[in-house]
Amino acid sequence: METPSPPPAPATAAAESDAAAQAYARLVWERVLAHRPATRRLVGTTLVAFRLDSAGELVSSEIARSSGSGLHDRAALAALRAAAPFPPPPATIAPDRLNFTLPFAFH
Repeated sequence: METPSPPPAPATAAAESDAAAQAYARLVWERVLAHRPATRRLVGTTLVAFRLDSAGELVSSEIARSSGSGLHDRAALAALRAAAPFPPPPATIAPDRLNFTLPFAFH
């Protein structure tokens, strides 16, 4: 009689947390993009850094790298603020994983 194979090992907590963090980052990015103003007058990329709390509230935001245009930079921050609050992140995501830096591009 053949011995059955053991079931596959469950994913580690770290791998599950990483997958949850990546999925949540995608959700945050999609929500910010949905609030990007529709305009053809702005061109460039602003790097926006921000932090969320465990409830999905926007705690801080800043321009990490300017596009060189104050108008573009303000539009990027306005889109971020309009997207807030975000859905609460999964409890498995550590607070230090709620810091984001996203490129905000207009073409």
